[in-house]
Amino acid sequence: MNDQTLSSIFAQTYESQFWGRSNDPADRLFSGHGSRDPIVMAPYLASVRGLLHGLRLANGKKPSVIDIGCRDFFVGSRLEST
Repeated sequence: MNDQTLSSIFAQTYESQFWGRSNDPADRLFSGHGSRDPIVMAPYLASVRGLLHGLRLANGKKPSVIDIGCRDFFVGSRLEST
Protein backbone atom coordinates (compact mmCIF):
# COMPACT_ATOMS: atom_id res chain seq x y z
CA MET A 1 0.00 0.00 0.00
CA ASN A 2 1.32 3.46 -0.77
CA ASP A 3 1.22 6.53 1.47
CA GLN A 4 -2.50 7.14 1.01
CA THR A 5 -4.69 6.76 4.07
CA LEU A 6 -7.91 4.80 3.92
CA SER A 7 -9.74 8.07 4.39
CA SER A 8 -8.09 9.62 1.33
CA ILE A 9 -8.71 6.47 -0.73
CA PHE A 10 -12.44 6.54 0.07
CA ALA A 11 -12.57 10.31 -0.52
CA GLN A 12 -11.10 9.75 -3.99
CA THR A 13 -13.52 6.89 -4.61
CA TYR A 14 -16.55 9.07 -3.87
CA GLU A 15 -15.16 12.15 -5.65
CA SER A 16 -14.46 10.14 -8.81
CA GLN A 17 -17.91 8.52 -8.54
CA PHE A 18 -16.23 5.14 -8.90
CA TRP A 19 -19.39 3.30 -7.81
CA GLY A 20 -21.61 5.33 -10.12
CA ARG A 21 -23.73 8.42 -9.87
CA SER A 22 -26.91 8.97 -7.97
CA ASN A 23 -29.99 10.16 -9.83
CA ASP A 24 -30.20 12.89 -7.18
CA PRO A 25 -27.57 15.60 -7.84
CA ALA A 26 -27.70 16.58 -4.15
CA ASP A 27 -26.61 13.05 -3.17
CA ARG A 28 -22.88 13.68 -2.83
CA LEU A 29 -22.12 10.34 -1.19
CA PHE A 30 -23.18 7.34 -3.26
CA SER A 31 -22.17 3.73 -2.73
CA GLY A 32 -23.54 2.30 -5.93
CA HIS A 33 -26.89 1.29 -7.31
CA GLY A 34 -26.87 -2.03 -5.45
CA SER A 35 -27.32 -0.28 -2.14
CA ARG A 36 -30.43 1.43 -3.57
CA ASP A 37 -31.90 -1.64 -5.28
CA PRO A 38 -34.85 -3.11 -3.33
CA ILE A 39 -34.07 -6.57 -4.74
CA VAL A 40 -30.64 -6.40 -3.09
CA MET A 41 -31.62 -4.44 0.03
CA ALA A 42 -34.84 -6.23 1.05
CA PRO A 43 -33.37 -9.66 1.92
CA TYR A 44 -30.37 -8.07 3.65
CA LEU A 45 -32.56 -5.77 5.75
CA ALA A 46 -34.92 -8.63 6.60
CA SER A 47 -31.98 -10.74 7.83
CA VAL A 48 -30.44 -7.97 9.89
CA ARG A 49 -33.80 -6.95 11.35
CA GLY A 50 -34.40 -10.59 12.32
CA LEU A 51 -31.01 -10.74 14.02
CA LEU A 52 -31.65 -7.47 15.87
CA HIS A 53 -35.09 -8.65 16.96
CA GLY A 54 -33.57 -11.88 18.30
CA LEU A 55 -30.93 -9.92 20.22
CA ARG A 56 -33.62 -7.69 21.68
CA LEU A 57 -35.62 -10.71 22.85
CA ALA A 58 -32.54 -12.43 24.28
CA ASN A 59 -31.20 -9.40 26.13
CA GLY A 60 -34.41 -7.56 26.95
CA LYS A 61 -33.17 -4.33 25.41
CA LYS A 62 -32.68 -2.73 22.03
CA PRO A 63 -29.20 -3.54 20.67
CA SER A 64 -26.78 -0.83 19.57
CA VAL A 65 -25.63 -1.12 15.97
CA ILE A 66 -22.89 0.46 13.91
CA ASP A 67 -23.01 0.36 10.12
CA ILE A 68 -19.45 0.38 8.81
CA GLY A 69 -20.17 -0.91 5.31
CA CYS A 70 -20.73 2.32 3.40
CA ARG A 71 -20.05 5.94 3.95
CA ASP A 72 -23.45 7.13 2.77
CA PHE A 73 -25.48 5.29 5.49
CA PHE A 74 -28.29 4.70 3.00
CA VAL A 75 -28.90 1.08 3.97
CA GLY A 76 -28.02 1.55 7.65
CA SER A 77 -30.56 4.34 7.96
CA ARG A 78 -33.28 1.78 7.21
CA LEU A 79 -32.32 -0.07 10.42
CA GLU A 80 -32.68 2.91 12.75
CA SER A 81 -36.26 2.11 13.70
CA THR A 82 -35.59 -1.59 14.20
